[in-house]
Amino acid sequence: DDLRESPALSIARAIAIQHSSEVLAVEPNIKTLNEENIRLVTIDESLSKTDIHVMLVDHKQFKKIKLNDAFVIDTKGIW
Repeated sequence: DDLRESPALSIARAIAIQHSSEVLAVEPNIKTLNEENIRLVTIDESLSKTDIHVMLVDHKQFKKIKLNDAFVIDTKGIW
């Protein structure tokens, strides 16, 4: 529940800046996120609204996800 030293948050910030877009983030262990251009969403919402999925953290909840036809970058090797 502490993202201060999270490399995933740094990567999400970089993606939002580089692509001038809103990043939808799924982090089951936090309730709020106060980041410009990064919006915390549920797993279901992210699957229905995204074209690219980037796996940065291997939470157990993510292992059960059935991905749609979106482009996938899996840095943890679970998808």
